[in-house]
Amino acid sequence: MTSGKAIFKFVVDKPGDIDEVLWFINKFDIPRDKVYLMSQCTTREECITKDEGITKPMAMKLGVNYTPRLHILAGFR
Repeated sequence: MTSGKAIFKFVVDKPGDIDEVLWFINKFDIPRDKVYLMSQCTTREECITKDEGITKPMAMKLGVNYTPRLHILAGFR
């Protein structure tokens, strides 16, 4: 029996990653409100660029959640 409490985070790096995220959603029937996308990035500038250009638009297209890498945006490593 499942609890329904699981959250699924996918770290995305490029637009083509949408296919892999969709595969997991469909294969395991993951509710989209339980899916979060986060950019693969190591600097503040890279995170901002990928968040705006790839990750946020992908999340909107898939109807899933977006979450930033706050520790990097805030300057922590």
